[in-house]
Amino acid sequence: MKWSVPVVFVDRDTGERRSVSSAAEAIQFLDRWWKKEDGDPFYTAIVTCIDATRQDALAENARLAFLTALHAGGVRVLPAVVP
Repeated sequence: MKWSVPVVFVDRDTGERRSVSSAAEAIQFLDRWWKKEDGDPFYTAIVTCIDATRQDALAENARLAFLTALHAGGVRVLPAVVP
């Protein structure tokens, strides 16, 4: 399920602008990032995103958990442009 507003950020590894629109996409990013980061915000984000893909958590809760993990990791979050 797509989030109401995508999360747009600058990838720390590549410097590229990234846009994540769902819990499933967030899991893919967190899985790659997990090898470098740990801690409660990252654990909470991955668990909440997995739960959201199983419909055991709200998609918007997964979005907020993902945003929290990005902020905790010092990732620059950009404003999302919603059509």
